[in-house]
Amino acid sequence: MYALRRHALLIIVLGSLVISLAMGLRHGFGLFLEPMSSDLGWGREVFAFALALQNLIWGLAQPFSGALADRFGAARIVTLGGLLYALGLAMMGLSETPAGMSVSAGLLIGLGLSGTTFSVILGAVGRAVAPEKRSLAMGIVSAAGSFGQFAMLPGTLGLLEWLGWSTALLVMGALGALMVPLGGMLRDRPTPRQASDLSLRAASSSYSISSVPYGRLAGRLPL
Repeated sequence: MYALRRHALLIIVLGSLVISLAMGLRHGFGLFLEPMSSDLGWGREVFAFALALQNLIWGLAQPFSGALADRFGAARIVTLGGLLYALGLAMMGLSETPAGMSVSAGLLIGLGLSGTTFSVILGAVGRAVAPEKRSLAMGIVSAAGSFGQFAMLPGTLGLLEWLGWSTALLVMGALGALMVPLGGMLRDRPTPRQASDLSLRAASSSYSISSVPYGRLAGRLPL
């Protein structure tokens, strides 16, 4: 019993750290609009398109990330998501063309967010915690994501003013890379597939993605 409680606590702590980093780093992207657009001679539409693509990729990929985490465990998905996130930030800092901005800030970071945020982390927490404490645990982890947005914004602004946008993004990429070892320690226990579980294809044809709660996407949509 003690071992189970310690495992659940570890999942909550690691999940909170990962989601704080992921959401906190993302929350400061708007600060880079003006300096990047001015230095690179872009219109605002280049930056806006990249972030719109990021949100679209993030939303579309979340059900698949949650389903993969449910089947293979959250550690692999968070590790891969952290790698993509860190690579996207580094490439964003080196971007000189609109296409590079779309690939880095849009595609890579969007995929990275899908593997390091709610659909994967809350699914892992839900599997690790006893049913009567599941709501509390998920609330704690969700609050950690909000705290990360609040806590990291001043730091992002400080990096931007101190180092300039390019180096600041490289430093943020190094911070994002911390999600890789944190994800590797996130050893949750995947839920065995049951006969009553819907396949991802069947669920997608029956429900719109926006109407399905995060926990259900993460915990009840095996591939």
